Amino acid sequence: MKRAQQTSLRRRSRAHGEDSGLRLSRGPGIAAIVGGAAVAGALAFAPAALADVTVSPSVAVRGDAAKITFEVPTERGPAYTTAVQLQFPVETPVAEVFPMSVPEWAPKITERKLDQPIEAIHGTRTSDVVSAITWTRAAPPPTAPGEVVRLPVSIGPLPDAERIAFTLLQTYSDGTVVRWGGAPDKPAAVLTLRPVPLDPHGAAEPGDDPAAQAAPTGDTGTAPLLGAGLAVGLGLAVGGWFIARSRRPSLEPAGPAAPAHPNAARSPDADAAEDDEAAVDAEPSRWRLRQP
Repeated sequence: MKRAQQTSLRRRSRAHGEDSGLRLSRGPGIAAIVGGAAVAGALAFAPAALADVTVSPSVAVRGDAAKITFEVPTERGPAYTTAVQLQFPVETPVAEVFPMSVPEWAPKITERKLDQPIEAIHGTRTSDVVSAITWTRAAPPPTAPGEVVRLPVSIGPLPDAERIAFTLLQTYSDGTVVRWGGAPDKPAAVLTLRPVPLDPHGAAEPGDDPAAQAAPTGDTGTAPLLGAGLAVGLGLAVGGWFIARSRRPSLEPAGPAAPAHPNAARSPDADAAEDDEAAVDAEPSRWRLRQP
């Protein structure tokens, strides 16, 4: 009986050990599953990467006119953008600024006066320039989140500077105003300005012609050939004039013919012709005038 009890205890302890080992082996797998679910949830609810205000194209030529478009992202959902103000820097004024037509947005221009006039596009000069443009939403709120507001502007002539840094004020429907420009996390929209490109055909400025600088100052090269050609042409012209004059008929009146010498020899044909004329004169005419 004691032996039967000991065998039963051994079986129970063995079963308990196997159960505990099973539980220990399952523990790390469950922990890994729980940790992975937590990470996935954190990534799912993490905020999207924030975008900056941009201007495109981002490069233009100094002195030219350009059409640029500002793109303003919406980052405060569910709020939406209700107004955008574009500010032109004081140190780089632009003579002519025209906001292009955009559906659902109404622009308003603010001007300022300069101390010294600047050149406009058509050669005129002006002291009144645009200091800011304010667009106000004139339509219902957007239906989808993450709206990007695109505002095109035509400006020119572009100033003689390295770049233009535009400041933008973005107003949301909840009253929040975000300033783009002046803070590292809210950079300004920058338009880079490049100098006027060189002539694509490589034309040099006056006085910088390498061929002209390399040419010698003496009478060499094509100068002797040019002189010889002129001499030959002049000779041909003079010769042609003489030939034409020699072929021209004389316009002087002819003098009286010299009388024939009585002793000059006469040809038989001439004598026959005179005899025929005499015979004709001697023959009486068959035509008579009718007497009245």
